[in-house]
Amino acid sequence: MTDPKDLNERHLRFLYFVLLFAGFTANWATGYDSAIMNSVQELGFWNKYFGYPVKDQLGPITAMYSLGALCSKRSSRYWCSYSSTLLEAPEKREEAREAREVKAEEEKKKESKKFKEAEERVAKVEEELEKLKKTVEEMVKKIEKMEKEKERERPEGVSTGRLGWVWEVLVAQRGHSV
Repeated sequence: MTDPKDLNERHLRFLYFVLLFAGFTANWATGYDSAIMNSVQELGFWNKYFGYPVKDQLGPITAMYSLGALCSKRSSRYWCSYSSTLLEAPEKREEAREAREVKAEEEKKKESKKFKEAEERVAKVEEELEKLKKTVEEMVKKIEKMEKEKERERPEGVSTGRLGWVWEVLVAQRGHSV
């Protein structure tokens, strides 16, 4: 959609006018081509050459030039760009090649920088992971130490198996150890 502010620019109004004229010209040309195709179908040698086509065959034959235009529309911009580089002076082609190489080198540097940043982030995460492992190991050691202290507090003959929890409940209810 056209921005209303564009209509305030003189050069853009001129561009829209030229494009409008170009669009009408393209439609007029297509109409002329269609008229020629329909006229040629009345000629006897044309019918003989195409084997006296019937209605179902005349449609695709008539639309062939439009289908060719539609198919070429997508690739034509690449061909135009390529052909314009061939028509440029050799020094301009060299400048363009150097500019592409410089741009590719800059892209490589950006990628290299991103890769280094990613490696640094990975290294930081690995350091944090090591710190967390050490913290977990310390906590496990503290828990094991606390369990050993609880084992020492229990009197002999009290099992730490299935009924060990019963002893802990009784001790907790009385508020002291036996």
